[in-house]
Amino acid sequence: MILKIFLITTFCYISSILISNTAKAAIIPKNVTLWKNCSDYNEEECTIKYKIDDGLTLLPELYRDIPKHIKEIETYANVKFLKVESGQFNLKISATPHENMFSNAPLGAHRKSSVVSNVYLNVKQLSGYTKSNQKGVFLHEMMHVMGFHHEHLHFERHMNFSEENTRLLCRGTEDFILKCQTSLNNTYNHGSSLYISDYDFESITHYNYRNHYVGEDGEIVKVDWGPDFYETVRTELSLQDKIALAENYPGKITIEEIKNQRQSGCYIDLVYEIKDCYSIFIKDDFIHELGNKCYPASYIEKLKAQMKTFKSCN
Repeated sequence: MILKIFLITTFCYISSILISNTAKAAIIPKNVTLWKNCSDYNEEECTIKYKIDDGLTLLPELYRDIPKHIKEIETYANVKFLKVESGQFNLKISATPHENMFSNAPLGAHRKSSVVSNVYLNVKQLSGYTKSNQKGVFLHEMMHVMGFHHEHLHFERHMNFSEENTRLLCRGTEDFILKCQTSLNNTYNHGSSLYISDYDFESITHYNYRNHYVGEDGEIVKVDWGPDFYETVRTELSLQDKIALAENYPGKITIEEIKNQRQSGCYIDLVYEIKDCYSIFIKDDFIHELGNKCYPASYIEKLKAQMKTFKSCN
């Protein structure tokens, strides 16, 4: 059996928890305001109160699991989230006003004290998603809430955003094609950001792209995103996402602790242990989604041994 390696892997009461600071993380534009850090403020001031709209009961599993997914953000960011049913809140999670509106969230916290931050989830779209894919969309939007922009706008991205590729990608979006294309072609660099880390293709804030689209005539059109591209569905925070949260909102967990994370004797961030030594594909009759999944140590060692027969690793 021939193994190829496939490493899969957009506020009432806000003024009391807003803070502008020049912190670090994946891509945070200069005009973004971050939430208050619990290392610098008391628990009440650094608590982000959120409310889940009943409209999301149409997605029962996601509705139930939202607090758990938010807890994952809280594991790495030194802020406190508190679910409320009534009273004042800073964050509202609800269904999109209409079914043609994409899921979206604002970048960071609003500067105006009278504005609530809204996370909108497209119920119609997400109802056709698996549980893990619903989680991926929600974590993507929550990373926006924490201040992070789309990773595919990174100036070091290795994907080929040609005029033809962006035209295909933007076809059928609710925004005008030109606006969509302009957005994709406007990249962020160190000069236009509070902080920008190395390009992270596995980031939950990176869009999932396909290697083909349906053309205007209905025929399948292949898209050349470049030699380093591979199709993946992002459902978990990447290692760099976790580090970015910890660097922007420090005090909860150290970078070293993140890198050394283990759960029940399993390796968490396999991709980052072997990606520097091997190419990016593992595919035979099935696809291994490695990334931030959990695998027994014995399986990891066996996999590494198999891979070394195809490419040496120092």
